[in-house]
Amino acid sequence: MTTGAAPRYADDASSPRTLYVQNCARCHGANGKAETALGRKYDADDITGGVSVNKVVRIVTNGKGHMPSFKKRLSAAQIAQIASYVNSL
Repeated sequence: MTTGAAPRYADDASSPRTLYVQNCARCHGANGKAETALGRKYDADDITGGVSVNKVVRIVTNGKGHMPSFKKRLSAAQIAQIASYVNSL
């Protein structure tokens, strides 16, 4: 095993980062600062700086403003993974 190697699951389709990129980055950007064209158009929130996991779960589940609800698209476990990832941005 190589020391310092990236975890095997880092780019797995179900990894928190991948779920975030596939479902959130279009507006919030890869870095969470909402500096994308859609983020600016819809005045998306900058989600960096320690947004609480519970708040992110609530917003991703139910939607907010222009942001749609993801409760029919993602499982509760996937939403929790995204929330934990967002909290790390």
